[in-house]
Amino acid sequence: MVWIPYADEGHRRFDELAALYLICRKRLQEINIETQMVASPGSVAHRDEHALLSHDPPVPGPALHLITFTAQSYLHAASEHMASLGALYAHQEVLLSPVVLARCVIEHAAHAVWILGGKSKTATDRLARAYLEEVHGAEHAKQQAGDLLGKQSQEYKLRAGHYREVK
Repeated sequence: MVWIPYADEGHRRFDELAALYLICRKRLQEINIETQMVASPGSVAHRDEHALLSHDPPVPGPALHLITFTAQSYLHAASEHMASLGALYAHQEVLLSPVVLARCVIEHAAHAVWILGGKSKTATDRLARAYLEEVHGAEHAKQQAGDLLGKQSQEYKLRAGHYREVK
């Protein structure tokens, strides 16, 4: 197989993309530090927390911040994968791995958008979607612990208990 080198314009473009991806991750980190992950007054997240506080029946305490926490976790994962893309592009490693990382970025961002979006605009609906993500994640963690460590392992038992609790 013959490898064809990239033209100088291609190298410049990879450098620009690398810088952009790293800036995106850095900005999300700055936002998280700046806000300390506390919903700003007047924001949708702040209104959701207040709506859930007055929900009848009352929602469990951890549920008050579950929407924001779950969406932010997916955005954090997307930003880390984006930074990984930046590292690959900075070294012009652009053949195969970037496609996998780009898919991860898209999937994680899509999860966050799904939790926050949807046709319904109520806090209860967003909380339901966040809980669906939590149940799905807990189920996968339990399954992976069982597959990797065995169903008699302490880790599997912890993950299975967490799955039952979340479900």
